Amino acid sequence: KATAGAWAWGVGVARGARNKPPRAAGPGRLPKAEEGIVRGLIQLVKERARELGVSAPSLTTTNDLRSLVLHGPEADVRVLGGWRRREIGDALLARLAGG
Repeated sequence: KATAGAWAWGVGVARGARNKPPRAAGPGRLPKAEEGIVRGLIQLVKERARELGVSAPSLTTTNDLRSLVLHGPEADVRVLGGWRRREIGDALLARLAGG
């Protein structure tokens, strides 16, 4: 059974290689401006992870950062609790607030 994504890909191929299929909007998908904010937060997380000598995913995930961009301090994400909040969560919130 063909999926909508496969159909869109087929349409893109039929239109020509330089035309990309439409991008599916799904849960967690953000507009381009917000994705740019997420990329900036990812860089902040990577820098802090290097300073701490841990992996960036041990601090937070990209999906959690997307949720943070969407919901701010009300986001239900690990990075806003416990040691993660102290090590990176507060800095992420400050960056989102323009600080």
